[in-house]
Amino acid sequence: MTSAIPSFDLCTTEDSGFMPVLICDDGTQIELPPHSAAELLLAAAEIDLTAYTDAVRHLRETHPLFEEKLDISVLEYRDFLSQALELPEQLRRTDPVGWLDACVHLRAALQQPDDGSASFLLYSGQRILQAIERPVLLQVRLRNIFEMIFDNMDISTPHRQWEYLRTVYPDVAQQCDPIHLKEMTEPFRFSAVNGWNYYLTILSLYFAQEAQRITRCVHCWEYFIPPTRKRTLYCDRRYDGHTCKRRGANLMRHERNEQDEALFIYRQLRDRMYARMQRYDTAIPEKRGRLLVFSASDFKAWMDNASKAHREYTGGKIDVTVTVTNAYVNRRANDSASSALTGSYKAGTKLKIVATNAAKT
Repeated sequence: MTSAIPSFDLCTTEDSGFMPVLICDDGTQIELPPHSAAELLLAAAEIDLTAYTDAVRHLRETHPLFEEKLDISVLEYRDFLSQALELPEQLRRTDPVGWLDACVHLRAALQQPDDGSASFLLYSGQRILQAIERPVLLQVRLRNIFEMIFDNMDISTPHRQWEYLRTVYPDVAQQCDPIHLKEMTEPFRFSAVNGWNYYLTILSLYFAQEAQRITRCVHCWEYFIPPTRKRTLYCDRRYDGHTCKRRGANLMRHERNEQDEALFIYRQLRDRMYARMQRYDTAIPEKRGRLLVFSASDFKAWMDNASKAHREYTGGKIDVTVTVTNAYVNRRANDSASSALTGSYKAGTKLKIVATNAAKT
């Protein structure tokens, strides 16, 4: 069988779409249905990786290879390896890009030479675990970019979304700068060496067009492509028997999310959790043991729970408890209005905090 270098390609189509073509290491090609750049991004962000994420976390948390001990068993390493190599196959049909990316990184991890150290088997296992978690990491990274640029209703065009991305993630914005596509003539074939560069290419193609834009529904917090260029707050997904659009009249308070303390706190926690995940993911195996374990799988689980809580919050199913502290009062002192004391408030209540004698004590 012919050996080939795996690649992630995008071929232009006659109707201005893009057909993904994955080239595997055995030379076989996987052609996926053509779509627009916006549709490809949405499809990637919406892949259900819940079962796969749970399986990876279970392997990491329960396999004896990662237990604290003096000696690493070769038999335990081989058992872990046999289980780890089976997992990516679960995604071959549902997430072929993530599957191929995991295979690429698995091959690199398995080719790491034995340095003769007592910890080699443990560090090799950690590298393999990191490789099979790549599909989850790809989606987490992509959805984090979504959070940054598609959550702002005032950024109405793909080009303006790219300009905003440049202010929050300048390195990422540079890699998917649509100016790189200025000299492109059709037909054209884009090639990427891994899954992340593949998604960066699709982001570049998205930012280079104006026909479609991605935005976020303020009720369900999922992403969608509005049918027109008008400012659109709600999608047509159904929850509890009603579409988000139909429930929109009761949710207009989200037009001023900066005053919604629940979302303000969520964004702070999200940034903190993402930074924690980045530190853990980029740490070399020798230093990872000193860090709090918080992988892409952990971050995804946290984000899934946050999205569920947001839907229940906007639907009035849960209340918000506000605790007033001196640090909070000092940080928000410019929000001069009626003061809110420590307590529970019904969903939908607008709160502004100012320093009062009660709050200072």
